[in-house]
Amino acid sequence: MKSNLFLSVFLLLNLVFNLSCSETKSENFSSLFPNSTSSNYFKRSSEIILEIHYEEGVEPYVGDINPIPGPEPLWNITEDNIIELLFEKTTAHTITVPKTLMEMNIIPDQNKMSWTANDAVALYDRHH
Repeated sequence: MKSNLFLSVFLLLNLVFNLSCSETKSENFSSLFPNSTSSNYFKRSSEIILEIHYEEGVEPYVGDINPIPGPEPLWNITEDNIIELLFEKTTAHTITVPKTLMEMNIIPDQNKMSWTANDAVALYDRHH
């Protein structure tokens, strides 16, 4: 179930990115997919776990956004965005976003400079 949700979120974000980069500027995402709202898409889920996988030597930044007035982890931005994505949904979600390298997953260097959607799905299958 968790792997299906992760893959679904990945594919949805990939679709949004590809549509936003399409040459057909007259159509927008909402008109193409009128039922694709957070309240519809996440209707059956109650838990979202974000997994971060990174290659050796390119660790994600896990420091603070701004130490003044007090430290706040940079990954809080991602967590806040997921919460906003789901704000229309009436069922409460448990949202887990890793904020330290210990909570993230290191994978071997893939020696790739560009990725296709199929490459990303294959990588997911190998490391999940």
